[in-house]
Amino acid sequence: MAGFCPHCGHQVEIGECPGCGLQITTERILRKAPGRKRTNRLAVWLAVATTAGLGLYLVYEYTPWAGSLPTRWLATLQSWGNIKAERALFTRLIAGGLPKSETSDALDRLISYRLIDHPPYTHDAPVVLAFQPQMSLDGLYTRHWVYLRDVVVLIDGQRQMDQWTYGSSKLDGDNLKFFIKPMQVGQHTITVQCRAILAPQYIYGQTEPPGIYEKRVEMQKVVDIDSRGAGHFFKPVTGSDVLQATRAVTIAYGMNKFDDDNGKETMHRSLYIHNQMSRSEPVSGKLYVRPAGKGEFRLLTDLISRKNEVDRLSIEHLPDVAKSTEIDVKIVPDPTMMIFYGHGQGQHYIGETIERRRLSRGGGYVLP
Repeated sequence: MAGFCPHCGHQVEIGECPGCGLQITTERILRKAPGRKRTNRLAVWLAVATTAGLGLYLVYEYTPWAGSLPTRWLATLQSWGNIKAERALFTRLIAGGLPKSETSDALDRLISYRLIDHPPYTHDAPVVLAFQPQMSLDGLYTRHWVYLRDVVVLIDGQRQMDQWTYGSSKLDGDNLKFFIKPMQVGQHTITVQCRAILAPQYIYGQTEPPGIYEKRVEMQKVVDIDSRGAGHFFKPVTGSDVLQATRAVTIAYGMNKFDDDNGKETMHRSLYIHNQMSRSEPVSGKLYVRPAGKGEFRLLTDLISRKNEVDRLSIEHLPDVAKSTEIDVKIVPDPTMMIFYGHGQGQHYIGETIERRRLSRGGGYVLP
């Protein structure tokens, strides 16, 4: 009786299988080749899988499936690079009207915050760290800024600064900087804690608009303070040509408009400094003032002024100088403020003292 071996599938008669040696009995012998059944099953499963895959592809490509997903899922898929989820999420957020919790869930995944180094860091100069909020979904909230409130700065765990309001930054910008006093040589951990609020951009003095999103943020950066001073990294340029060029630095004394903490406009006796030099090196130094021809110069502030930059500096906190109708001003070169830009402005600064005598604010001159 002809059939097939159940072990190897060889065609056999009753007796010993020539393929594997198995003893074939009438009970063991197969009437059909065993491989055919498995082959048929495999073909069926392949057909099912192909049909299912094609169906999923058609659904993915030609149906608005992304619009039916929860906002949180869309944000997760967007972070994985899914274009359809990104478009659906953008449309949903830009349209507004979402519950605040859904908006927060999405923005928790879309916005990240970090501190950016501005080395070198030296023991005689401030430590500067830039705050940068990053949005992973391009084109979203382009007219919104991130405002920082309740800012606390800790150095090696010790509280150093505590301000209710600190400033604001554009998304993907790094215009907001933390100025931290000089630190001892060695490694230090700087921690910044704050509330980050995403809100429409507004002009200082206007009523602050409500934020659409708020998050408690904590950022850390480890910095190494160099034992060498700022003078090791930044060098002055001097000479008659440099001194001649400094004549293009305009310094005026007059009244300037400022807004107080309540947004009310007030007038301050102030200095107006406009760097109109043709040279590319910034003015970096200490700015001193005094009543014209009288007494010692008083330090007003540290200053760095780039080409075409304008600074307006109130002198109201030096009342003995502010009450004078004429004052003397000088800027003594100093490299420590070059740290503010790191090497972004090069390694050289104006090394000649800039001095102006008997600047007058007569007639209540209002600065431009």
